[in-house]
Amino acid sequence: MKKPFLLISCLLLSGCSSNGESQRIPNEKNRIASSSSIETVESLRSEISTLKKTNEEMNQTLKELQDKLAAYQTPERAAAPQPGDSSVYAGIGSGHWIMENINTGEFIKLEDGSLWEISPFARIHTALWLPVSRITVLQGRNPVYPYVLINSDDTEKADAKLIAGITLDKGGAQVDASNSLIESRIDGNFEGWDGDTMFKLTNGQIWQQASYDYTYHYAFMPKVLIYRTPNGYVMKVDGVQKSLKVRRLR
Repeated sequence: MKKPFLLISCLLLSGCSSNGESQRIPNEKNRIASSSSIETVESLRSEISTLKKTNEEMNQTLKELQDKLAAYQTPERAAAPQPGDSSVYAGIGSGHWIMENINTGEFIKLEDGSLWEISPFARIHTALWLPVSRITVLQGRNPVYPYVLINSDDTEKADAKLIAGITLDKGGAQVDASNSLIESRIDGNFEGWDGDTMFKLTNGQIWQQASYDYTYHYAFMPKVLIYRTPNGYVMKVDGVQKSLKVRRLR
């Protein structure tokens, strides 16, 4: 009679032991998972702190650069002739206005007779600039178009190159380059150019194509601009996108 009792006791004891072991395993897993979660959270907090610090440093650096740029681009500094310039436009500053918008914003002529070629990237704006709009002229940073025309009425600006106008030499003396600019019209029909085309103007001058190129464009007595560059004279015909090197025959 004692054997069944012992068997039952053993089974009960075995069951208790097995149940205790099974409880300890989930607890251990929970402890490991909890520890891992704490480490992950701490790692994320550390990364966030590092990113915030880096962001603050970048913002500080950006602010310093912006302050330097603002100080460097003051009107007084922009208007000052730069060392090494052979000549500087004499009318730098405000008080100008547009006398004529030529060839849909490709050229702008101001009230003092100065003629400006506009950067191709800015012509989308200058195409809509109206005569008598107020203009401020400053020196810029573009080596090809070293000036900036600011339209005070439209709050727009455009990089530009001085084609003709009064400049200051290194000694501060005024030099009038307006005589290097010729404004006239083609005398009669214009049909472009094809190699050695001659152009008779209404002012009596005759010019000839000096570089090989072909362009067809018909117009009757279109406006013509001829101006001097370091590489010779260039002709610009109203309505034609291309410019052409020319030489004077008469």
